Amino acid sequence: MAMNGLFDATTDLLSKAVEYTEIRHRLLSNNIANLDTPNYKAVDLKFEDALKAAIEGKEEEPRLVLYTSNGELRTDGNTVEIEEQIVKMIENSVLHSGFVNLLKMKFRMLESAISGCLKAL
Repeated sequence: MAMNGLFDATTDLLSKAVEYTEIRHRLLSNNIANLDTPNYKAVDLKFEDALKAAIEGKEEEPRLVLYTSNGELRTDGNTVEIEEQIVKMIENSVLHSGFVNLLKMKFRMLESAISGCLKAL
């Protein structure tokens, strides 16, 4: 994980987490958009694996995984189950908001530290 002088590993990790949740949102949205597309295979981001790689300092691209739903395979070959996709989108939105809020707090702390240093000059 690359760091520069202003940001620590936590800031970098939170930035990656925000990026991953944005990518995952696009994937899940695309799945929903293809609900009626014959033979469309739903995709998802292995979020935990991508975040683990970021924590370990491995610069890997997030891995997509083709998956079938837990229910029966549709007769048209499409694997999108709308309820499952909506639940995943809600979970992903909650994660995204949490990561963004944590990142905001980190930047506020940095801003406060910089302001304190400038006042001391």
